[in-house]
Amino acid sequence: YKVTMLRKSLSRFSTSSSSKSEDEERQRKVEMNAKLYPKFEPIDEVLTTYKDDIDELRSKLNTECKVDDVVLYRFLKGWKFDTDKAALEMTNMLKFRSENKMDEIRDRVRGLQVSEFPHASQFLSCFPFNPCHKFDLSGQPVSIERAGHIDLNKILRMDLEDIKEFYKYQLESSAVLLEDLNKKTGKIHRLCKVVDLAGLGRHHMNRDGLRYLKELLSMGTSNYPESLGNMYVINSPFFFNLLWAAVKPWLKDSTRAKICILGSDYKEELVKKIGAESVPDWLGGTCRCENGCVADIDIEAHLTSLPVAARSSESVTRSCKVGDRVVWEFHTENNNINFSCVWKGKDGSEKVLVANQKFESHNTRVTGQGEAPGDGMFILCFDNTYSMLTKKEVFYYAEIEPLASLGDEEAEGGEGEERGEEEKK
Repeated sequence: YKVTMLRKSLSRFSTSSSSKSEDEERQRKVEMNAKLYPKFEPIDEVLTTYKDDIDELRSKLNTECKVDDVVLYRFLKGWKFDTDKAALEMTNMLKFRSENKMDEIRDRVRGLQVSEFPHASQFLSCFPFNPCHKFDLSGQPVSIERAGHIDLNKILRMDLEDIKEFYKYQLESSAVLLEDLNKKTGKIHRLCKVVDLAGLGRHHMNRDGLRYLKELLSMGTSNYPESLGNMYVINSPFFFNLLWAAVKPWLKDSTRAKICILGSDYKEELVKKIGAESVPDWLGGTCRCENGCVADIDIEAHLTSLPVAARSSESVTRSCKVGDRVVWEFHTENNNINFSCVWKGKDGSEKVLVANQKFESHNTRVTGQGEAPGDGMFILCFDNTYSMLTKKEVFYYAEIEPLASLGDEEAEGGEGEERGEEEKK
């Protein structure tokens, strides 16, 4: 019995020591790699240096792997040279590529402009970005996104599968660009991203919008690791910490380390890192592309202007059938306003979806929705009777989504009043 227990103890000690030794070795490789190759690794050199790791990773894959050694190296570096973890992620990536016919997409994407990707006209009309706007001072291709100008309502009306298909083409297009730069220079390239949050409001912190974002981030980080060189987040609003707290857990430590949040005092740093000739003039640089550095969209185009005089109110009505849903969005120019939403049935019945209450709509957009319990009419009231002298200018959107157009997920319900409370929280 004593001999058996001693053997078990030694076995546990040996396993623990071995595991600890492997962890220490991996950490040493991570630190050495970061020191020797912060970016633009010479391809021949790193493939020679990490040949044993690459061979070990290839041997652990369950299927014959025809993936380039540079891709294997990206997975190794992305997963801190843990070959078991990298092999698992590689297997998932190969499955993803097979199920989504990504090799066929890669063949098709060469030579295509972004505007020619599937569903591009619909997506680009609500998300202004330029996936390759020149190069930074170190030679990384620069991508610019005007995230604060996203028309979230329009995006959420798109089918998620359509968005994902567009994004697959975009991911493959970026991968092809980096692959070509690798071959041209003999060094491993990554992307530089600039994310401009000017115009971002609390209405962008939408539950469904975050769900869409999470799926797209997961698709990118899981299947294209170590593709990001740097990211600069600029013009972050005062509530950005709330959004960052939601997004940060979805990112690996190595990815978070590459993200630099510059706030509103960004111009000098951006020009210093990227170069004035590659930074649009409206971001502090000198670039003025003939057709615009980023094709902007008018985020107010879908809104209707409604003046509300002092000591008065204005109402907007929408006819509806049972099960229809009204969706609204509004903001005011300089001051707050009271708002309510009531459904009135043809039989004279009435249901209050949002009780009359004050919204600080000059600071953030107010969004909501409500379902009709029967045929009748929605009445959205903008009440300025409490203001003795000040006229208010309301910019609003209010439309009916018929029951037939709502998916299963939408059919769960969620009244406007509850949504309003959620928005205020």
